[in-house]
Amino acid sequence: MKARKALATVPVLALFLAVLVLAGGCSGKGKAEDTAYAGPGGGAEINGVSFSIGEMETRSEIKPEEPSGYYHYYEEQKGWKYYVITGQAANKGPYTLNAENLAVNGTHGKKSYEGRLLFSNPEKSEFIKEIKADEELEFYFILLVKDKDLLPDKLEICYTNDFKAPKEDRPYDKLLIWTLPQLPIPCRVQE
Repeated sequence: MKARKALATVPVLALFLAVLVLAGGCSGKGKAEDTAYAGPGGGAEINGVSFSIGEMETRSEIKPEEPSGYYHYYEEQKGWKYYVITGQAANKGPYTLNAENLAVNGTHGKKSYEGRLLFSNPEKSEFIKEIKADEELEFYFILLVKDKDLLPDKLEICYTNDFKAPKEDRPYDKLLIWTLPQLPIPCRVQE
């Protein structure tokens, strides 16, 4: 992720990949105790936070809907595309969900793509990492995919029951395997 108007930036692809390696997936930190499945109906829930998909698309760059002043964004990377799944998240649970404490992977067959979850602030001017209890925000699942690769058809989301950082001896409590919808969700390629 990069900040517009920033004085110095690290190449975004290297930073994105480094964050993903550190975040890892469920398989990198051990198996989750319980596995749940969500079908392709366009929605899923994890521990009181519901996700309703609005759009799935590939993008060459990702930025907030209404950027203002300094903001973080993902710049275009030659040979890569971003697969972005957006929609509305509603936190009806008791905990703040910090997206940095989740592991997000997209899969297609045996191919795996590491990713991350972000939210848009209420003004839609910046990406943020948390959704508090009783809050509704737009979400972004972001997966970095090589141009020639097939797009993921499933998301794997690993989390702890209280959305806190996983522990070394038992990293995650739950794994949600979410089969992504095909239609009628709008799917498009954005250049």
